Amino acid sequence: MPDKQAAMQLHAEVTVTEDDEVRYWMDTLGVTEEALRRAVADAGTRPCDVRDYLGAPPGNAM
Repeated sequence: MPDKQAAMQLHAEVTVTEDDEVRYWMDTLGVTEEALRRAVADAGTRPCDVRDYLGAPPGNAM
């Protein structure tokens, strides 16, 4: 079982420079790539800020 703290550190910011990270955040937040990239550009890379911007419900990847 993966270490929860390690997983949290792995996704401590929303990264849109790597394809696997883009897919992870698209799936986690339930948004398109375009919406994800716009949210990061406007709100920054903190997951909580991106979630707020998108109006996404809180989840495990914070």
